[in-house]
Amino acid sequence: MFSIGQKIVCIDDKKHHALKYEMFKQWVTVNTTYTVRGIRPPNAGGGILLEEINNPPCYFSDYGGNIEPAFNPSRFVPLQDEKEGSVMEQEQVVEGIGIG
Repeated sequence: MFSIGQKIVCIDDKKHHALKYEMFKQWVTVNTTYTVRGIRPPNAGGGILLEEINNPPCYFSDYGGNIEPAFNPSRFVPLQDEKEGSVMEQEQVVEGIGIG
């Protein structure tokens, strides 16, 4: 999992048909680095909030009010420095296990 302040890279910016994307005024871009601003548990609208993207709160009846929509963690991998391997290598590993 990720931690607040961690740098991560988007590996999936596709909009899948089952989700309501109109609530996201700003969207992620593949191969772009982001900073984790917050991590929301599944029982509170689970997902990752990013420093670089601030979407307005939307009403979610399942969570009892207005919250900022969060991004699915499977859309990201940790930013790797050159000693640990490139982002492309990390992306291939994630794709190889069927995430995303």
